[in-house]
Amino acid sequence: MWQNDEQKMGWPARIFLMVGILISVTGLFFFVFGPKDPAYDWRRPDAIDEPPHGRIAVGDDIVLTKDQALVWPKLILVFRGLEKGRLLIEATQLEMDPEVAYPHRIDPDQTKTGFRMGGRWFRLKSWSRTRVRLELIR
Repeated sequence: MWQNDEQKMGWPARIFLMVGILISVTGLFFFVFGPKDPAYDWRRPDAIDEPPHGRIAVGDDIVLTKDQALVWPKLILVFRGLEKGRLLIEATQLEMDPEVAYPHRIDPDQTKTGFRMGGRWFRLKSWSRTRVRLELIR
């Protein structure tokens, strides 16, 4: 009796069943291991850190981590990574234009004297692909 039922199931049904299983396994794989928005990532609870708020004085070091905002009362800085060998940092001046982030492409070799960004002067101390250390000089 079981042999007759197995023989009745033709090749289109077998292909449909295998494709359904393959799609389900692939979807489950991407759900668990695929890219996530850090705000909704359940695997890393530390990914939802609030950006640091506070007052930074002249001479203080500022560390910008890639894609995380550093929020001051009048300025927001976000390090976006490297673009054609230059550091890409977005500065948003909250008093002037709070909806627009102005991109600054900074050449790491030409920042010994300092550069202006968001109405303040900075000096590049060190950098990597994921982090930039700046010093507020004025």
